[in-house]
Amino acid sequence: MIGDRSTPKLKKRRAAALPTVLALVSAVLVAGLAMGSLSTLSLQFSRRQMDTTRAEMAARSGLAYFLSKTQQFEAGDEQEINPLDPQPVSMVDIFPDGLQVTEGDYTITMNFGPEQGDYYSTDNLAGEEPRIGFHDTDGIPRVPPYGLDLVINVESPRRTHHYRAVLKRYWPFAVYSKHGTICLMGQPELKPPPSENTPTLVEGDVYTEWRVTDPDSGAPIVFEGRVKGYGLGDMDSPSQMMANLEARTGYQPWRVPYHPLIIGMEGHLNNPPEKRALEWVENSEGEKVEAFYYYEPSSWEYGEWPRKWGETEFSRVDRDLVFPPPSGFSPGVKYNEVGNILEGDLYYSHEANMETTEWAVSPSSPGSTPPPGWDSDVNVRRGDVHLRRAPARDPLGSVIDDVDGVDDGFAVVSADTVSISALRDYAIAQGSAAGDLIFDSSSSSFLTEDVVLTEAEALINGNSVSGGPQNTIGQSISNRQVMWDSDKERLYVRESNAGLNLQGTTLYVDNDLNLGASAFEPVDKNGNGTIEPEERPIQISGSGATLIVNGQLALGNANFNAGDQAFVIFAKDIVIKAGGHFKGLLIASRSITILSQDDDSLYIEGGIACADEDLGGGITIRGAHVKHEPRYLKGINGAGDFYLASWRKI
Repeated sequence: MIGDRSTPKLKKRRAAALPTVLALVSAVLVAGLAMGSLSTLSLQFSRRQMDTTRAEMAARSGLAYFLSKTQQFEAGDEQEINPLDPQPVSMVDIFPDGLQVTEGDYTITMNFGPEQGDYYSTDNLAGEEPRIGFHDTDGIPRVPPYGLDLVINVESPRRTHHYRAVLKRYWPFAVYSKHGTICLMGQPELKPPPSENTPTLVEGDVYTEWRVTDPDSGAPIVFEGRVKGYGLGDMDSPSQMMANLEARTGYQPWRVPYHPLIIGMEGHLNNPPEKRALEWVENSEGEKVEAFYYYEPSSWEYGEWPRKWGETEFSRVDRDLVFPPPSGFSPGVKYNEVGNILEGDLYYSHEANMETTEWAVSPSSPGSTPPPGWDSDVNVRRGDVHLRRAPARDPLGSVIDDVDGVDDGFAVVSADTVSISALRDYAIAQGSAAGDLIFDSSSSSFLTEDVVLTEAEALINGNSVSGGPQNTIGQSISNRQVMWDSDKERLYVRESNAGLNLQGTTLYVDNDLNLGASAFEPVDKNGNGTIEPEERPIQISGSGATLIVNGQLALGNANFNAGDQAFVIFAKDIVIKAGGHFKGLLIASRSITILSQDDDSLYIEGGIACADEDLGGGITIRGAHVKHEPRYLKGINGAGDFYLASWRKI
């Protein structure tokens, strides 16, 4: 009975629980649906993320493919770089129809101009100013100079992705020697005691493909016979003897080392040969315009020529200091300049199994104190050593072959050949017989005034000539005449202070160019007690210009300058003794010797390169400051590697 009375209540309770159950079931169902949706969204997100990741991997693969195709195109012989007449290759030339490659389900395309489609790349590798790229819709140029704004488009099964890679390309080396040794040395004070020394500083990386055997014959390379005075070619004329004298006076390396890089060098001090019987020719205003004099060996006990006329081998001096040792000097001690610095890495390749290291000489007595502001009193290499293959694209591969005949179509300009009779008469007056005198073998024009070739004027020896943007001189030109008296061992010299000014033009000299006059002293024209660069007697300058010398180039006692448009100079052998600020590229096919003027250091922004024709003498830098600057290396930047400056998804 009791149960019968409670039945309605139970029914009510059961009825009341039903909504709760249904609510719970609904909540579970909603939660399940929500979890299913989240799982679906998560799956979609994962797929999207995977697509994005795979797209970026495909884009980077496309970038690698682009670099390999570019390198493959440039490896052709017809694409060799000629730094004397650089012809930049546009990406449109390499990819006239753009570039397309497939990676699985992904298609990568690159367009190199608006005519190839939207999202195109902008080639500014040869540009000196920023350019507007596809994405610079506000009109502000953001593609950097010497840069490539590479837009990589990736078509995936789901959508299209766009990536932007900014590539830069530049020649990476401050000093480049294709085969020979690179030597960083000081420029010692030539007057006893040797209390001062101007060290060398190189800011940038250096490279040499250094060898000790001839790649053709396999025979060992005898550097002692090839170097010919450590960084000069064969001497076959009195003028080249003068250049050798300028480069070697006062300092004699004690050996020719078998090392890819030398920082500091032990040696002996040599007294310079003395100028004798110096005579001046003055103009109507009393200015000295010509000098007549002769050189002969020093009057010191150990005085001798750095190298005598007619010698075919390296002249070694293996003895004590050549002048009476000053107080504090021990007999038998060699001079060792210190403070030379390489602020960069050494890259070099070499023959298999060759064990070698660079050579940095430790300081020894009599050392020297670095100049004020110099932060090192020892020879230092601040950087690493890397073994590296030769650059994929030789920046000097064709320069030697291209020099011959490079003047086709050039305007012919010439200087009147000045008789050498005045120098002969002077020599005879000093006691030499006419028959004993050896003259320069090449036909040479004596310069009395600057060679000026600019867009506004063209002057040689003060005479107007019909020059143009490209000019050729078919003989040697010089501001000095030289003869050799073999009996008396004298060099007779006639000099003027003529220089060179090239602006926006190319000059080809089909023989030697010798502007190494040394008799003229700087003049303090402004009276401030300091010799300014522009007060040096020999002025050599160029901007947006190219100088090609199919022989030896010798510059001395000079203010050596170049404007912001840079100066490119090529010669078979280069000997420069100067001060000033040079911006550009120096190239030689055999050897380069760079010296600072005694009281004026030379600052070079850009680079130095030696092709080392027939495994020549390499590069010697004495007392100069060389700083790597790609903007002054436009002619060879195309031989450099690409560098990824930035990468982002658009």
